[in-house]
Amino acid sequence: MEIKRRELLSGLAALTILGTAGRASFAAGNGIQLGAVSSAALKAINGAAEKEFEAHFPSIDVRTVPLGDNWEPALQTLLRQAIVGDKPDFVQQAMNYTKILASRKLAQPLDQFIEAVGGWEALGLPSAMKETVSVDGKVYAIPYATTIPVLYVNRDLVKAAGFNPDSFPDTWPEIFEISRKIHGSKADIIGINLEYDSSAAWMFQTFLMGYGGRMMAPDDSTIMFDSEAGKKALELIAQFGRSGSADMLSPQARQAFSAGTLGINVRTASGIPGVVKETAGNFELDIKPLPVLSEDGLIPGAGNGLMMLTEDPEKQKQVWEFFKFMLSGAGQRILVEKSGYMPVNQNVVKAGGALSDFFNTHPLQKASLQQLDRAVDWYAFPGDNSLKIFDAMIESQRQLIIGQTTPDKAMANMVDATTKLLRR
Repeated sequence: MEIKRRELLSGLAALTILGTAGRASFAAGNGIQLGAVSSAALKAINGAAEKEFEAHFPSIDVRTVPLGDNWEPALQTLLRQAIVGDKPDFVQQAMNYTKILASRKLAQPLDQFIEAVGGWEALGLPSAMKETVSVDGKVYAIPYATTIPVLYVNRDLVKAAGFNPDSFPDTWPEIFEISRKIHGSKADIIGINLEYDSSAAWMFQTFLMGYGGRMMAPDDSTIMFDSEAGKKALELIAQFGRSGSADMLSPQARQAFSAGTLGINVRTASGIPGVVKETAGNFELDIKPLPVLSEDGLIPGAGNGLMMLTEDPEKQKQVWEFFKFMLSGAGQRILVEKSGYMPVNQNVVKAGGALSDFFNTHPLQKASLQQLDRAVDWYAFPGDNSLKIFDAMIESQRQLIIGQTTPDKAMANMVDATTKLLRR
């Protein structure tokens, strides 16, 4: 039976609510509480970070409370709970949702803390990221990590299909040729998958920006994804459906890839260490960067950051200590060792920095670094309906892949849904 994305998210949200009902209020107890996404990668990062942080600051107890399995369900849970005043002291959330949490007066400005340590650059953070986490001239989040989509490749299936995995192509037509040969080569073998249900319609954003397009005008006043770049992006997504794919949600696709029944999966680089462990001894894994679509194209990185919610001055000091730790060499090393996320502290990857030698000894995680200079942060729509707009876009992508619509009709539906929801 096909599992619909909305049904899955609804079920997860319901489980989250039940979990919330069965635990103490965020406001209860000592220490500081982190509201986080419960993905495998982030659970590994946060668990290790809490342990090491508390070794340095034994008087500060950090407790993680899961809000959802991904950024959108976690945001929805937080917004629901905040209505009744039940919220964690800080959250780990996608940076493109900074505006939403700042506009709801949940996220607290961090400028005084940043200035106290010498400013943004003193933290080692890229200047381009400051705009993403700023609202009306104030900073509301500290970037912690970023990731971009990459190709996960089963070298054994590529070889069995008659191709040389050492000469894996860097154009989509050639990659689709391989995936079509892989698809159906044996029972239950699938050629390729695009994780179209990723948060914020990330795959559409990736191809749109890769072709040089953008989602909206700089002042968020005008839709701009209905451009030639947007049309090319939807046509590329439709080609996945014609090149040996199946209608699978991300959890299903990831399970199939690790089991050796999916040849190529397009997903976030943040899962690389986990997939390395899952596939060890099963087949030979490779990671490749996405094909470059145009000379002026960019890649929307799925950056996540830390946002302070507590208004208690003493807890704010404790939360800020944790923020600084997460940006330190120790915190950024935990990040790359426990996940495929890329560090945002530029100082730690420079020669002599805490991570200067890490990527030389972890070649599979180098694929994302190769395109880091083209990475910008992913987009979120203004207003309260950003999640609903992305849901509509994700459904349009699904229909394209399974052949239920055309790129032109998908674009018309996306423009119509976006226009209506932005007006509300």
